[in-house]
Amino acid sequence: MIKSLLPPPSLESILLKLDEVEKQLVESIPNKRMNREEYIWNRVRVPLNSYVNDCLSCLELAAQTIENRCGSRAEGKPELSVIYGAVSDQLSLLSHLSLSISKIESLLPSLSTQPSNQNDHQDLNWNVSYPFQSILIPSLFQNWKNFIESIHKLIFIDRMIISESLIRKWFSLLDGLSSPHPISTTTTTTSSSSSSSTNHQLDSHQSIFGTHPHPQNTDQHDNHTVQRLMIAVRDEALNRFGVLVGLKR
Repeated sequence: MIKSLLPPPSLESILLKLDEVEKQLVESIPNKRMNREEYIWNRVRVPLNSYVNDCLSCLELAAQTIENRCGSRAEGKPELSVIYGAVSDQLSLLSHLSLSISKIESLLPSLSTQPSNQNDHQDLNWNVSYPFQSILIPSLFQNWKNFIESIHKLIFIDRMIISESLIRKWFSLLDGLSSPHPISTTTTTTSSSSSSSTNHQLDSHQSIFGTHPHPQNTDQHDNHTVQRLMIAVRDEALNRFGVLVGLKR
């Protein structure tokens, strides 16, 4: 009851919390080139679980952003500034999460997405990695898919007019998230919206739309699932909105 009366957390406070749990997790991960996988997974068990739970909470918040702030109400449709702010906040949160999860993925050992009855150590490792690989990453990309669907509805069903320069900024952001090189990404939309800036590394390639994004579709030795799937997000956005700004996939 008391919780329902409290104001929602700000985007800045959410991102600061995410940075904090990411830092704790990174500090707990031993060098994977110098340590055995079972040792690494044992070390990260608790902080990885905390990180996954916090990220899932952020994704739940992101999923509600546009729906709660942009839906039609009794007093009529919300103003454009409210819609722009909601889109900006969701984009900032998803971008920040994508970069963070990609960074963690690159630091963790590669594992098969299926347990092996022939190797007890591998089964234990798989149990630790399962929430990250098989729950968090698919949830992240389901949220990206829902975000693109929301933007498509705003533009083509609700007939909202969005400037060409703003759409190009969104594509620039998606290009950065799918880049195979170390990048510094700043989420930018309108002067009334929020932005975030982070530095991380990304790498590789694959498609998720039309099928559920699941790690079992990827090579077990490949730690670039997030970056590959971001390419699919960018390509889907190009298919949906690229024509509005003269861009094609």
